[in-house]
Amino acid sequence: MPKMNILLCGGGTGGHYYPLMAIKQDLHSKSDFCFSFIGAKKGIESSKIHSESIAFKLISISGLNRKVSIKSLFQNIKVGINIIIGFFSVLIFFIQQKPNLVISTGGYSSFLPCKWQECLKFLTCYMNKILIREL
Repeated sequence: MPKMNILLCGGGTGGHYYPLMAIKQDLHSKSDFCFSFIGAKKGIESSKIHSESIAFKLISISGLNRKVSIKSLFQNIKVGINIIIGFFSVLIFFIQQKPNLVISTGGYSSFLPCKWQECLKFLTCYMNKILIREL
């Protein structure tokens, strides 16, 4: 039987990242799964994921700035551009990794993988679903 490919997504803070790594460690101890990860370039995962020995993609993503100013307008345009770039970057990562299951613990970096999962009809497990709201 071929290995099951599991995509872990989420991050930004330790509250999103560390539960994913605990899930990975537990599943890895029970069977021989193949893992990959999508997180944020500015999150805690950017300095931690290298030691996990799994395929990963870090994307530039953040929330919108809700202040009313010219600076906020340009920041929000940058967020929009990053979402568009991330959308295709995540799709390419999905094609390369071919996940059978997507596990999300929330955070901005889980938005795009979860949207692609909906489009491509992969099996998904949302952790902290109440906290992250349904995407």
